[in-house]
Amino acid sequence: MVLAIAFDALRVALVHVGQLSERRMSHLWNAVMPAMKTVSPPRSPGPVPLPGVQLRYAGSACYTELRLLAAPATLDSTILDVGVEDHATGAVLSVRKTEEALSLLEDLLAIEVLLAADLLRVSPQGTLGAGASMILELTAEASTGAGSAAEVHRNLRERFPNL
Repeated sequence: MVLAIAFDALRVALVHVGQLSERRMSHLWNAVMPAMKTVSPPRSPGPVPLPGVQLRYAGSACYTELRLLAAPATLDSTILDVGVEDHATGAVLSVRKTEEALSLLEDLLAIEVLLAADLLRVSPQGTLGAGASMILELTAEASTGAGSAAEVHRNLRERFPNL
């Protein structure tokens, strides 16, 4: 039971990390997009592309699912073995849900990096710090030839398998 409760608590902590990521994306979006309204778009037929729009929807979906996974598995026990063993730990379910939550958090953090890269490339910006500049450069390298955000994510994971 102790192990199952620990994994239940870990998922709550992962949601907090995801919430911080979601808030950073929202703050960056709100900081960059008003400035983009003052920039004249290039004359082209069709709609003006807004960088990161699709990523915001994907990020929102990841965060919502991550929150749903935070529900404790240890509270959903059933009566087992004809009433002899009347309390199951839910440990297997708790571990499986935690593994899924870690995967979603990984996706959410990758979406945050991709969204930030999109927005910082098009925004009027000052000097970026060394870390932000490095992330932008790595994201640009991983994006070369990639057809989707998932492919960029895969490229970044291959480059940094220990993260």
